[in-house]
Amino acid sequence: MSWPVLLVKGVKNPTGTIGSWDFDELIRRLTRQQHAANKLAAAGWLPVRIKNEAIEGELRFYPDPDADTWTQRPSGRQIAKRRASSVAAVWALVVDIDEGFTGGASGLSEALKAIGKSAITHTTWSHTPRQLKARVAFPFDCECPVEKWPDVW
Repeated sequence: MSWPVLLVKGVKNPTGTIGSWDFDELIRRLTRQQHAANKLAAAGWLPVRIKNEAIEGELRFYPDPDADTWTQRPSGRQIAKRRASSVAAVWALVVDIDEGFTGGASGLSEALKAIGKSAITHTTWSHTPRQLKARVAFPFDCECPVEKWPDVW
């Protein structure tokens, strides 16, 4: 099984590229340490499927082999605007834990095992040994249509 994902370069970036992650890629991406100049520059991901009408082909400038200029043509990558009206479905519930958790990382792991749900956990940008912060992603068995998302949330 794989899921569509909207990848953004920085929190304030209004567009992103569309990718696809399977479970192994989800774990690899979420548990790999990222390096960024600051929190707003860190790469992000959204567990969403974008509506077909909201997807565009990315245009890039390439050297024109027959002239001393550049030409713009499709790059082969798909992009979408990062906005609620572009989303068709959500495939994971992602929860931030900003107030720490009892028992540290092992306490969080034990709490998740106790509820019997699959989840991927990782620390967040502002996590420190003194202020434990994490993100927990719960992938769904099937997508949640955007119309039903408020009830799920």
